[in-house]
Amino acid sequence: MMMIGGTPVWVETDGGREVRIKWGEPDSTAAGLAEALGEAVSLAVREGVPPEHLIEKFLNLRFLPQGETTDPAIPAATSVADYLARHLAQAWLTPEQRRKLGVHDPDTVWPDAYRSS
Repeated sequence: MMMIGGTPVWVETDGGREVRIKWGEPDSTAAGLAEALGEAVSLAVREGVPPEHLIEKFLNLRFLPQGETTDPAIPAATSVADYLARHLAQAWLTPEQRRKLGVHDPDTVWPDAYRSS
């Protein structure tokens, strides 16, 4: 479990290209959409959609919650979808693929634009 802008979010991936996301109160709209997003990403990757295509679509999407995170590898995110994209990029992509998408590696300095002021 980690926090995005003070909101608890849980994202888990495994080597089999499965994604699970928990966000919001059980049975809430946010929880249902988060679960559906995880299932959709898992299904798409299993059916042959290259992960970098999905990651590119989710990067920098802006909606609440957003802001600093408690994940040291991803210090800030513009939304749950943006955090998911960055998490998947680190788990599934090569450094070259991440660089092409503009996803920062954990050991690089993050731009101030990603942090709340």
